[in-house]
Amino acid sequence: MAEEPAPLRRDFDTRVDPAALGRPRSLERDLYYEGNYGGFWRRFVSHIVDGFILSLIYGALRAAKLSTVQILVFLAYMIGFKAARGTTPGYRLMGLKIISIDGSEVTVKQVIVRLISSLFSMMAFYLGFIWIVFDQHRQAWHDKVAGTYVIKTKAKPFRREEIAQTSLIRPKLFAAIVVVSVLLFAGFFYLFINSASYRMAEQYVRSNPQVHQEVGNNMKLHYGFHGLLPDGKISIGGEAGKGKANFTIPVSGDEGEATVTVALEKRAGKWVVTGATYTAPGGKEVDITAAGASQAWQRHTEAGERAYGQGRYGEAEKSFQAALQEAQHFDPDDSRLASSFHDLADVYQAQGQRTMAELMYKRALEIREEAKGPDHPDVATTLEKLADLYTKTGREDEAKKLLDRAKRIRAGKGD
Repeated sequence: MAEEPAPLRRDFDTRVDPAALGRPRSLERDLYYEGNYGGFWRRFVSHIVDGFILSLIYGALRAAKLSTVQILVFLAYMIGFKAARGTTPGYRLMGLKIISIDGSEVTVKQVIVRLISSLFSMMAFYLGFIWIVFDQHRQAWHDKVAGTYVIKTKAKPFRREEIAQTSLIRPKLFAAIVVVSVLLFAGFFYLFINSASYRMAEQYVRSNPQVHQEVGNNMKLHYGFHGLLPDGKISIGGEAGKGKANFTIPVSGDEGEATVTVALEKRAGKWVVTGATYTAPGGKEVDITAAGASQAWQRHTEAGERAYGQGRYGEAEKSFQAALQEAQHFDPDDSRLASSFHDLADVYQAQGQRTMAELMYKRALEIREEAKGPDHPDVATTLEKLADLYTKTGREDEAKKLLDRAKRIRAGKGD
């Protein structure tokens, strides 16, 4: 009788080593309990500490007139500490360290890749850092690219697992992050510099005579955020059509440099400049609000006069209103303020809005009497305009009194 074949043995490893087939081995990574990873706020505080230490070093370098080596100090601090010890003074204070995901010490290459990648984590409006909050292993984008964890100093892994990754550093992920960051940044940059508020601020700086006087001809506007973006912020108020914006714009020209700060406010759906200063390299700060307002007032007034002369009263009204907003920056007794009220009154009367016209004429009359005296010819002009309005509304007695007073002023007799 034939013997039955012996059963196959299954107590041996049937897996094939990828290296034997010429393929790289998959990585294994350590896993830690959630509380052992470095969380967002702990890492945030560590960066503040490191930033404070670096600021002290930078201050000493500036005092020694060695500001040009600041970037070298930054690189030595960030790369040197992390490559040598996997930590920095800030990380150590917060009980954190950087390790490779496979449990080995970080290499210089990983630290450099991590540092470069962190720039794109920041460039994407810090989305790469915010990612820490949502990631299972509390990794930022640059941690994922460099194959690193930030863990608590005494943390121990509870197990290892194989991952579909053959190298700690992930070039394809880095390329994807670069593309996403650049697209986000470019989109925001486009929207920012084309926003109505920034265009208004830029126009204001370019037309301001005091800025031209400070920096000379061939004026160039530069961007903040290390030359990449205008430095500023926009906040929209709760009420529709309102908001505030502030921009800091470095300016240079043939004769020097200055930093201009422009504050704007949105009123009735339109941005207007509410204040502006420039700071020269020596630290001197000068208020240039009135100078810029003067140019803008002249521009809006001339546009209003052209529109009024052509019978385009709606357009004239808008221009004169814009001129009045600029005139608010002048001294209370400035004659241009009275002129703006007077121009608006003329437009309102031409449009049949006589109540508004009367209010504007009276305001112009108050300012002119205060600024130039009750017997000035400009006062007579406003009295005559107001008298004409009263006549058209059937208030002949009031009109006669105003005309009589205007005649006395013209005759040099006054009141």
